Amino acid sequence: MSRTRFPDPLRAVALSAAALLTLAAPLAARDVKGALAARERIALTGEAAIAVEVRAGDRIAGALRAPTGGAQMPLPFTLDLPEGAGQVLTGFVLVEGQVQWLSGPVALPETGDVDLGLIRVTRHEPAGFAPTLDCGVTRASLGFTGSDGAMLTLNGESLALRRDPLPAAVPGTRFTDGADAETAIWLDGDRARLALRGEAPVDCAPAADALPLPFIARGNEPGWVLNVTAEGVALSREDGGGAEGGPLPPGEENEAGTRYAIGDSLAFTVQPGLCHDTMSDLPWPATVLVEQEGEMLNGCGGDPLDLLKGDWTALRIGETDVPEGIEVTLSFDGGRISGRSGCNRYTGAVGMTGESLRLGPLAGTMMACPDPAMAVERAFHSALSAVDRFDIGPEGELLLIAGDVTLLTARR
Repeated sequence: MSRTRFPDPLRAVALSAAALLTLAAPLAARDVKGALAARERIALTGEAAIAVEVRAGDRIAGALRAPTGGAQMPLPFTLDLPEGAGQVLTGFVLVEGQVQWLSGPVALPETGDVDLGLIRVTRHEPAGFAPTLDCGVTRASLGFTGSDGAMLTLNGESLALRRDPLPAAVPGTRFTDGADAETAIWLDGDRARLALRGEAPVDCAPAADALPLPFIARGNEPGWVLNVTAEGVALSREDGGGAEGGPLPPGEENEAGTRYAIGDSLAFTVQPGLCHDTMSDLPWPATVLVEQEGEMLNGCGGDPLDLLKGDWTALRIGETDVPEGIEVTLSFDGGRISGRSGCNRYTGAVGMTGESLRLGPLAGTMMACPDPAMAVERAFHSALSAVDRFDIGPEGELLLIAGDVTLLTARR
């Protein structure tokens, strides 16, 4: 059997036949080592793991898997392998058992010890659906099929692609149809390039109207929830009679927005624009119309926190204007908030539970400033600690609210 070695700082975990499999092979004849690294700076949790797999055709020539133990990228590994032709290495970083980062296949030489150096990994889009891409005059959607296959759809035509091994020094992942007039797409982080039937490659970008996954919409009277994930579409209703469908198809534009038809009995239309839940008055970034067997269900969809993203400048704290020359700002990025509070800089967490918004606890610098800047800062921190929801005003202003009282008003 091939043996697996884990260098510090990684500690080995035993592999059973129920975990990663290695097939019978001669005694190890060489060391293959390298380190998985991402272009971006990311923070892995203690529940992350590294995995490396080497295949020779359909046969697994060697594999390893180990927890990172809190280590961050680059994550080194050493794998003992038999010598042989056609070996291709792929690296994975898993979080809570799910592949989150993935390298392109790396072709190995047939013999001798190998030091691959840094092997670039990119964020992995799970199987099923990837955002629609605008590639110049061409529009494409890319769905993944397993760890080494993809389905590229161009103007209604679907092409099956396979991963193409890249040299270790070349970042990203490349898929190709292998034809003489090759169609290929290269992915590296949030960048993509498409070469269509032997033509020169062009840059691609996510389409502005592409639906981000997972996507959730909900409505009332009767209560319903629509969940759209990479695996498929599911509608649940309080009165029963929900529906399920396969992966999301490309959308079709109409006057009402972008319509997605899943089979003959379920469809939904998404129209970007502020939408308020009729029960909670929570703001959402899109209006959603669900069609189920001729019945129409109205509601809202998307992630409410998307409405907060970006930079805001405070105009008023309570009913008091922020004095000219005192800087109070709020910058929302995912689950974090940061900015200036009148005197110091601050940062903290953003949480959304049901219909409630929570900001903080906040941490920041401790510089002393003269009044009125310190008075503004105290009022600002007091306001943020009391916030329990938010809204977007008629002119696009941000309203941070507690109960029915607006504690802070800001503009972009």
